Amino acid sequence: MKSCALSALMICLPLLPALCQIAPPTILLGFDTEEGGKLVDADGHPRAELRGEARASDDAHTGKSAVAFGGAEEKGVVDFGSEFGTDHQATISFWCKPRALSGILVGKYGAINIELTSGAGVVRFGLKLKTGWVHCQSPEKAVAPGEWAHIKASWGEQGMLLFIGDKLVARAELPETFDWFIADRAFLLGCYSWPPDYDVWCYEGLIDEFAYTAAQETFTGALPAPPPPVLELLLRETPKPAYGAPLPKTVRGRVVIDADGNTIADAGEAGVPDVSVTDGYSVVKTDETGAYAITPSPDAVFVFITRPPGHDTVGNWYKPVAEKVDFALKPAELDESQFTFIQVTDSHVSTRRRSLEGLSQFVTEANALRPAPRFVFNSGDLINLDKQLNASAETGHAYFRNYVGIMNHLDMPYYNVAGDHTDSSYRLEDFPLGDHRAGKALYWEYLGPQLFSFEYGRLHFVSVDIVYHMEDAIRHEMVPEHVAWLKQDLGNRTSGAVSLTASEHHLEGYVPGFVELAKEEDIRLQLTGDMHVVAEKKRPVPSRIHGALSGTWWTGRCADLSPQGYMIYHVRGTSMECFYKGLGERVAIVSPTFGEALSGEVTLQAHLVQPKAGESLEFSVDGGAWVAMAEAGRPFYRALYEAKWDTRGLPDGLAEVRVRSVPDGETRTRVFVVDNGRPSVSPGSDASLTFSVGNVIMSPLKPAATVGVLMNGISVGNLEAGKVGEYTFRVPADILRKINTLSFDCGDTREPFAITHPFLHIGQEAIADPKSAAIQRVQAAHWDKGVVERAGFVIGDDPYQGSFYLLQERFHFVLPDAVGKEDAQARD
Repeated sequence: MKSCALSALMICLPLLPALCQIAPPTILLGFDTEEGGKLVDADGHPRAELRGEARASDDAHTGKSAVAFGGAEEKGVVDFGSEFGTDHQATISFWCKPRALSGILVGKYGAINIELTSGAGVVRFGLKLKTGWVHCQSPEKAVAPGEWAHIKASWGEQGMLLFIGDKLVARAELPETFDWFIADRAFLLGCYSWPPDYDVWCYEGLIDEFAYTAAQETFTGALPAPPPPVLELLLRETPKPAYGAPLPKTVRGRVVIDADGNTIADAGEAGVPDVSVTDGYSVVKTDETGAYAITPSPDAVFVFITRPPGHDTVGNWYKPVAEKVDFALKPAELDESQFTFIQVTDSHVSTRRRSLEGLSQFVTEANALRPAPRFVFNSGDLINLDKQLNASAETGHAYFRNYVGIMNHLDMPYYNVAGDHTDSSYRLEDFPLGDHRAGKALYWEYLGPQLFSFEYGRLHFVSVDIVYHMEDAIRHEMVPEHVAWLKQDLGNRTSGAVSLTASEHHLEGYVPGFVELAKEEDIRLQLTGDMHVVAEKKRPVPSRIHGALSGTWWTGRCADLSPQGYMIYHVRGTSMECFYKGLGERVAIVSPTFGEALSGEVTLQAHLVQPKAGESLEFSVDGGAWVAMAEAGRPFYRALYEAKWDTRGLPDGLAEVRVRSVPDGETRTRVFVVDNGRPSVSPGSDASLTFSVGNVIMSPLKPAATVGVLMNGISVGNLEAGKVGEYTFRVPADILRKINTLSFDCGDTREPFAITHPFLHIGQEAIADPKSAAIQRVQAAHWDKGVVERAGFVIGDDPYQGSFYLLQERFHFVLPDAVGKEDAQARD
């Protein structure tokens, strides 16, 4: 018998009725001994089996050994078999020490999941019933890598309960009817299936002292409130491609005004001329009778129309290719010279409850806006499928059903951009790798064509997908067939309409000839997502990144400190203005920006979305008295407020400003650097400044020419032209003060270059710019240490920003009072 995985497995039966009532059996594993790969009980009977690379570790919480799981490279599980783990009430408890903050701790495929998710130290507990998944999850940082944590999950009459240590951290209601979705799969530690069919779900770390009891761990205190509601899925039948059907030589049909509302183009109904009809490869226009004829491409799956201004579609705007395809319209009820719409992106919906709660909250908020937005446009990463098409078709269907089932509750139309996280392995046998349609079939079945356009007022919107799955790899360059369609579509827009593209990423470099096309077809703006930040790029074709509804993939706010949220646009003719709204937030501090250096008198600006009668805003500095802000205007959907704030009343250093609504009490907080240049005491020793150049993830930009490095306006060295690597600069003690500002002298060039997060080291102190430090905290909640260390900033002209590389020109290092105390006499 070798020491590996189980000594203290026992069945605890009610042997002492005088001491306890008849209790359900408990199975306890101490992980100290093993025979021939099988875990045995005290009588030598096998109870579970080690599979794959599950192995012994002498790093145990108690006893001699724990069981170790290697993660995606060394996969392994402890297998209890299929007869185990589907009681209608039960408690699971164990100690775990994760090496990576992802993977399934306890799993029974299609029934039970206890997992670490999103890299944020979140424990997620799920039960899958015939009525669907029910989840609850801990707050962030409930567990940490390299530290033991005690997890207990139970279900029964009190619903689902999740404990970390002795604290109840989450609860969810269970339906009265308790029918397991799948009961005959193996109960495992370390994954949810064996062999694992999706490597990312393999747990990496240790498990010790596992116990399973067929009774609920009851809680006698006040139960926490259930999580926010998820809208019931509202599913509709959508047109599907006619897979395998013979392709007609010509598709003919009419576009008519649907006088009787039956969605059919009846013979007597008036045709609509000059409507664009397409198969996704060529575009034709209807004649004066509304008739059209198009020769479909051999690759076509749908025939569809471009919504003309002043008309709404009756029935479906896309239909499978057939010999006869008609479309019906009706006159729009509302004027389109002025309107609002919502641009949302990166919802990353899955079966994760937080994504479903967030999408439900978004839909509820959008429906409550008055006047109602005319439509919603989601510019990519609607769902969270694996980019390499590893997810099963079942997973793809579940994610799409959740997305459309919640979005169908919108009181307005919604349009969608496809992309790498919406592509799936579904029907790869029909559209194999190398076919430019590979990965798109599931999107088609739920949402229709991935390339399409529609018009509203004087705006022509085009949804552009640039993701292709070739035999060797994913490519992000539009194929010639689709470039030809895009040119035809834009060229056939209504006279006087300006163009807007919506895509997962900006299109320069991804659509051949895009810059020239933008000039020819008056593309005013690219509506983009993918980067999970709020940013704009002015050249060569203007584009705007619209944050992310999911923030940092549902673990927190966006990496640029913007909240989870979406953009709201107001259109007048061809002019547009917009503002970013935080999900679930009505109050926002507009300016100054987080971590900005302030001096003298400052104007503080904030807004209140859809203010109620009698509401207003007030602010407070560093916990001081609340001061009323003055209303400065009422642009669409919100009231703007301003207040003058004299920073000279505070010492130099960090200041926290809070803004809240009255009487509601919703509060936003922002940290600034007060720098009025007061004299301060030198720390008495030199400091060192460290960062890396050109090693930033996805932005390996190096200086095109020599760049001067300045601390408080004084040179401390140079960055060499073309050099990539680590830099350390000595900062003399005599130039240091309370607030120390790092800047760069780029000379006559503004070519961008990238640096990692900079630090100023004084003795044992490693001081970060406050904004940089806040960004790192957001990044660390989702990505591992190696990724965070290679994230950073871009210095220079007009970069395209992302979660790992944000635009910042100056960095401020605030010395702690223990290092550099202000001269009180000089200050007074």
